[in-house]
Amino acid sequence: MKRTKAEMLRNPAVRKEIQRYKWIESEMAGYDIGMERASRDWMERHAAAWLKAHRNFRMSGLKQAW
Repeated sequence: MKRTKAEMLRNPAVRKEIQRYKWIESEMAGYDIGMERASRDWMERHAAAWLKAHRNFRMSGLKQAW
């Protein structure tokens, strides 16, 4: 099932990942890249892999460590 951007952004774990991505990318750029850019970039570059990893994690029956 494909998730929409709005559905993903309601997930607190996704928002936390985007915040982390924003911090890292801002540090590398030398300025605050902003949440809009960070959200867009993260969704384009990392959302599919993140969803796949977390779907596999949930299916394994393990609890998240974070």
